[in-house]
Amino acid sequence: MSVMIIDPREWVLPAPEAALAVFDPKKSGQKRRETWILPHSISAVDLYSYLKHRFGEPNGFAMALRSPSVDNLIHWNYTLASGTAILDIRGLDLRNELTAILPPDVEAPDWSKLEGLLLKEFQAKRAGMAEVCRTFERWRLFVNPHEVLRVKLESQVKRLRELNIRNVDLPKDPRSAEDARAFPEKLSKCQAVFQEAMTLCVDIQLSAPVFAESAVNLLLLLLAKPEVRADKRMFEDQCRRNLDVRVKGLHLVCEGFAGRVDGSEEPFKEFLRMVNRRNDRLHGNVDPAKSKGHEVYFDHRFIPLFTQAQGFTQLALEHALADVDPDAAIRDWDAARGLVDLLLSKLDGRVRRGIEGALKQQQLGYRADTGIIGVILPQVRVDIFPAGGSG
Repeated sequence: MSVMIIDPREWVLPAPEAALAVFDPKKSGQKRRETWILPHSISAVDLYSYLKHRFGEPNGFAMALRSPSVDNLIHWNYTLASGTAILDIRGLDLRNELTAILPPDVEAPDWSKLEGLLLKEFQAKRAGMAEVCRTFERWRLFVNPHEVLRVKLESQVKRLRELNIRNVDLPKDPRSAEDARAFPEKLSKCQAVFQEAMTLCVDIQLSAPVFAESAVNLLLLLLAKPEVRADKRMFEDQCRRNLDVRVKGLHLVCEGFAGRVDGSEEPFKEFLRMVNRRNDRLHGNVDPAKSKGHEVYFDHRFIPLFTQAQGFTQLALEHALADVDPDAAIRDWDAARGLVDLLLSKLDGRVRRGIEGALKQQQLGYRADTGIIGVILPQVRVDIFPAGGSG
């Protein structure tokens, strides 16, 4: 037979027995399956709106297997008929696809012509599709800074531990011509390690408090009571309050808290100490009296005298991290996580599970008409490629 063109204008709902026969090996064994992965020119919103406008709710077999969440292998499924062919149309995470179940003597459909016909149909049915689309919830994705910071900080802490700066061998001052030739390269390598460790320490200690504060802000976004969420000025006032006051008041302005942070908890105190240290760094505050570096004596203003048998090079390298301590940076990271764990421990068990899931999402969804924040992307992405030809 000539190449088959599946015209969407001729699509109809199949008789129940014809649709069920597709899944019966005894009845469908003699039929061929040809699968088309729909191109980007045909969006899921347009295709689904078109199908729902014409045929009502999805009627495919996969709809009976869906869980009430976005974590499904197939999100929607229509089964239709076109002449002697049965069409199974599916929406998956990564693509939309159409499988045509054909009699053995029918050639594969002309998918490129089908694409053009579908796009023309979308234009012809645009008003009805728009009416359907208006019934959909409309969400917009946004980046969750808390999870972005977690990924960054965990990577930095891992790298800082790998550098193991306390066990780096410092190059000794050259004592011979041969030592002098090798010394610049050894010094350069050692300086690079120390510079990387210093950069990591500073970034961790500046970012760790932001990681914890982002959790506080996300809790406000997700759990704020309706009367707080509905009053823009009240909500903004909560977000602008000093962090310690904000944390202590979460149970008052948010739902889902089974307890409160009263300020006596050690994780809370350690977090505030970390914030104070961060503020000193952020504003460039310097207190030489608190320096941990070695003493150096001078005579006649310009004659250096060291308390240990070492030169300027060893002295500078050994104490490059005197006030930027890798162990202290890692403790700050632990303190930030400690506050987050403390806040989670105050939540009702059911609420806590949902919040823990939301905190770990790099992208969350925002619904503008209700102000609701939610997890709208699948937690695990699974894909399948069915047997049969594909276009």
